[in-house]
Amino acid sequence: MLFHCIKTVLRFFYRKPEWTGFDNMPHSPAVFVANHNLSYGPVIFFLYKPFPAYPWVIAPVTQFRECRAYIRKDFIEKELGIHGFFGILLAFLISFACVWIMRKVHAVPVYSNSRKICLTMQQSLKELIEGNNLVIFVERRDDQNYKPDSGFLELMDSYYQATGRCLPVYIFKISHRTVKLVESFHGISGHAIIRERVISLLREINEG
Repeated sequence: MLFHCIKTVLRFFYRKPEWTGFDNMPHSPAVFVANHNLSYGPVIFFLYKPFPAYPWVIAPVTQFRECRAYIRKDFIEKELGIHGFFGILLAFLISFACVWIMRKVHAVPVYSNSRKICLTMQQSLKELIEGNNLVIFVERRDDQNYKPDSGFLELMDSYYQATGRCLPVYIFKISHRTVKLVESFHGISGHAIIRERVISLLREINEG
């Protein structure tokens, strides 16, 4: 009940965008990949998503202590521009809600640059085999040499090996007016052409 109340309140501040290209989506499990667009992308998706999906989230936002520091640095100060004591207090309060919400949406913690990344892949594969969709939001970086991480494509291979079926990957772009499906892939990630095309698309959806 409380979770639905939070979504209702947030909808007063975030208008529903137009969703295009999502008609007649298959019911089989899939991986959906979108631009992060700061906090806007994940918020818009979970307020108005036309299909259920469990998100990949950075591991710190699933644990209170780590979440408090992350929220303060990357949201309170970076996006809201609030510093000092009030920023610390706000981060403390938001972190409680954030960790609780992550549990409600069945978030999969991502342990980047860590050996524990295998836990992320194991949990992701488990969710997919059980028929659940995953959604991954890709961060934008200002470094011109930045190459978007396409490690999630390994799930296509793992899923195929475990089930004998192909795992669809859908790339979509979130803007303030629309959520648009850009392209979909249904092959095996071992093909270099698919991987390079996905990386190119991830760069494109993060522009502007």
